[in-house]
Amino acid sequence: MVPADGMSSSTLSTGGFTVAWNFGIGMWTVSAITGGAPLLFTAFSIPFWIVGARLARDTFKSALVGVRLNMDRDEFSLREEIVGGTEYKVRSGKTSDLTEVDLFVSGYINENPVRCIRMVAGAEVITFGQNLELAEQDWIVSEIRNFLEL
Repeated sequence: MVPADGMSSSTLSTGGFTVAWNFGIGMWTVSAITGGAPLLFTAFSIPFWIVGARLARDTFKSALVGVRLNMDRDEFSLREEIVGGTEYKVRSGKTSDLTEVDLFVSGYINENPVRCIRMVAGAEVITFGQNLELAEQDWIVSEIRNFLEL
């Protein structure tokens, strides 16, 4: 089980930025609408709303969603669970379909790589563990690879 971060300093700072971002975009959009701006000018805010929604989703997941990986010789399942045990998202398949397990650089923050654990099962790519320390990620990858004999 990879627990949710909870109210860590990282989650709180990201949450604060998310609130400020969405508040700013909200104010800009309301001003554009009430000021009688052309529709195209108002629609300019749509991409910023999309970014705000993704920020909110990622903050929510970081604070409240943990990951549980179950694996045996036949099947695996990766369950994202909201604090308290309610399932949020489930991905599963045959263990024999897992062909790769590794650390994957999913992006960069201030020129520092952001790594996650990546499992490839057929055409599906499953990632998790982005908020773990590198040593923890390495250990999980090693344990899974040893179990699968990859």
